[in-house]
Amino acid sequence: STTTTTTTATAASSASGATDGQSSKSKPQSSSSSSKPTTRKRNQSILDLRSRMLNALDGDREAFVAFRQQSMNLIHNKISCVDYLRLFFKTFKRRDALNLFPDLVSAVPDREKRKELKLLYSRLLSKMRKASQEASDEDVLSDTNAGNKTAAGSGGNAATGDKDSEAAREEARRASMQQIVEEVSAVVAEKQQQKAADEAKRADDSSSSSSDDDDDDDDDDDDDDDEQFDATLRAQAEQDLTQRQDQAVNEAREAADDREQAASDRAAVADAVSREVKAWAKTNKKNICKMMSTLHTLFPDLVQPGELTVSRKAPLSDVKRVYLKSIRVVHPDKHAQSSVAVQVKASTVFVALRKCYARFLSRRERKEKAKQFQ
Repeated sequence: STTTTTTTATAASSASGATDGQSSKSKPQSSSSSSKPTTRKRNQSILDLRSRMLNALDGDREAFVAFRQQSMNLIHNKISCVDYLRLFFKTFKRRDALNLFPDLVSAVPDREKRKELKLLYSRLLSKMRKASQEASDEDVLSDTNAGNKTAAGSGGNAATGDKDSEAAREEARRASMQQIVEEVSAVVAEKQQQKAADEAKRADDSSSSSSDDDDDDDDDDDDDDDEQFDATLRAQAEQDLTQRQDQAVNEAREAADDREQAASDRAAVADAVSREVKAWAKTNKKNICKMMSTLHTLFPDLVQPGELTVSRKAPLSDVKRVYLKSIRVVHPDKHAQSSVAVQVKASTVFVALRKCYARFLSRRERKEKAKQFQ
C-alpha cells in the first residue's frame, strides 16, 4: 500500500513534467505497442488514487507530501508494514481510509509487503466488525439522548449540539481505530517473534545433530537388526501365503477330480440301471398298477411287498393315492444323499411312473367319454 503511495508520488511528478513537454518525447520508442495501453492505464489509476487521497485530506498538500515520504520509507524498508498501517489510519479518516487502502495495497510493487498489508487489513476489518457490533447499542442510546436534548433546547443550540456530538463521535471512532490497529500490530509482532524463535530452534537442532553422530551409529545397528527382523517376518508371511494358495489350488483340483469321477461313475451306472428299469417296465407291460405293486423289487429297503398294491379297475381316487405314495418313494430330492446307483435308479423310475400314469389317465378319459355316447 505504501508502495502505491510512492508510485503515486512518482506518477504525480511525471504528470507535472508532462505539462512542460518532458514526458513521452524524451522516452525512447523501443517499448512494444502492447505495453503502452497497460502503462497508460496504470498511470491513470495512480493519478486517480492521488486525487482521491488529496480530496480525503481536504487538499492538504503538506500532509500528502509527508505521507508520500513515509511510503518511500516503506519501499526502502525503513519502516515496517505495521507502522505504515498505523500511520495511514492516523492520517486519513476512517471512512476514507477503508475506501483508499485496498487500492493503495494493489499498487505496492513488493509482493511480500502486499501480502503482509492485506493480512493486516483483513484482521483489522474483523476487529472493526466486532467493535462496531459492540458499540452499536451505545451509539443508538447516545443518538436518542442527543435528539431529546435537541428537541428540548432552541434551534441554534440544537445545531451546535449536533456538531459537537458528531465531532465527539468521530474522535471516538478514531480512538477505537487506533486501538484496533495497536492490537493487530501486537498480534503480528508476536507471530513474527514466534517465527524467528522457531527458525533459531531449527538452526540449533541442525547444529546439535552433528554431535549426535556417534549415538546415531549405535542406533543404526539397532535399525539394522530391526530391518533384518522385519525382513524375516515378511519372508515368513510370503511363505505362508504361498502355502495357502497352493493348498487352495490343490483343493480346487481335487474337487474337480471328484466331480469328474462322479460323472463317470454316474454314466457307468446309468447304463446298467437303464437296462434294469426298462426290463422291469416291460415285464409289467407298462401298466401303472402293476409297476407300483412291484416297486418293492427295485427298492426293497424303502417299500414293503403289497404296500403299493391297487387294482387297475379301482376308482381313480384310489389309483391316484397309491401313485402319489410311489412318487414320494422315488422322488430325486429324497435321494440327494444316496449313492450314485440309487440316485440314478430313483430318477429313472420317477420318469417312468409319470409317463405311465399320464397314459393311464388318458385311457380312463377316453373310456369315460365312450360310455357317455353309448
